[in-house]
Amino acid sequence: MAGSLEVQVLEARELEEVLARSVEDGLMEDSAWREDVPTPQEPGVYVWAASGLVVYVGKAGSLADRLGYEQRLRDGYEPAGDRWEVSVVHMLRVYRAKPMWARARDPEAALEVERRLIEWHRACVGIAPLAIGWDTKPGSPREQAETMARELWNLDPAARPSTAGERFRRIADPAEPDGTRWVLGEAHSEGT
Repeated sequence: MAGSLEVQVLEARELEEVLARSVEDGLMEDSAWREDVPTPQEPGVYVWAASGLVVYVGKAGSLADRLGYEQRLRDGYEPAGDRWEVSVVHMLRVYRAKPMWARARDPEAALEVERRLIEWHRACVGIAPLAIGWDTKPGSPREQAETMARELWNLDPAARPSTAGERFRRIADPAEPDGTRWVLGEAHSEGT
């Protein structure tokens, strides 16, 4: 039976110490997260944060291309409990995560700083950010394991943990741009 577990995650701003150190080491151009638009075509690192809390850490050869792609995936995704969920896209959408970014010297520097950010998160709270891995490499052991999990999920609902597949539903939220937000579970009154 699946259960829930409370975990801690860092606020995105708490990762800026790593950015500042990486500027000193000649790896980064920016020592603080940026949210302005347009996102540059330059290489860099980024976080997706929900209410300022880190959900995902990534790197990109082109911040504009990568974040544009990920935003399109997130915006086009509709949570549903009956089918396989793409974990990163699912979490970004459900938690209404927003991107923040910082420019790196080059793609190799972005890779090094991404590792630093993940390890700093792990050092501070004991775990890596909640969502990991965007793409799996074709033919990799991870792709094989993901394929098995997807097949098991889709073919054998009885094999799912009892809490898996709880439906996400929309509720009214005037604070959101579209006037709604996603919540998990059965209908209930707010505050219970």
